[in-house]
Amino acid sequence: MKDDVPNLKDFDQRLRDEANEDLADIIPAEATKKTQIIAIYGKGGIGKSFTLANLSHMMAEQGKRVLLIGCDPKSDTTSLLFGGKACPTIIETSTKKKLAGEEVKIGDVCFKRGG
Repeated sequence: MKDDVPNLKDFDQRLRDEANEDLADIIPAEATKKTQIIAIYGKGGIGKSFTLANLSHMMAEQGKRVLLIGCDPKSDTTSLLFGGKACPTIIETSTKKKLAGEEVKIGDVCFKRGG
């Protein structure tokens, strides 16, 4: 049972040391797969949307192709990327299209910003 408990002794110092490492000393490794999937989940209000928006933006700036799928009904992630403007959700869009007797197209629910 004792082995199941993580060693948190000096954990804060280990995190500080890691954060202060010189990026020039870190050797980037090649991706093992062509497509990488990152999923972030957890308790509300811990910064998931903020982190994902910034991570996605940074990766796009590096020339990576990024598809960010936000499942938050408040549209926090997309509103951060689009200057505070919330994009319509897939549910909102599909409901309006269905009521109008129209088919949902990819351009109705996918938005591009800065490449």
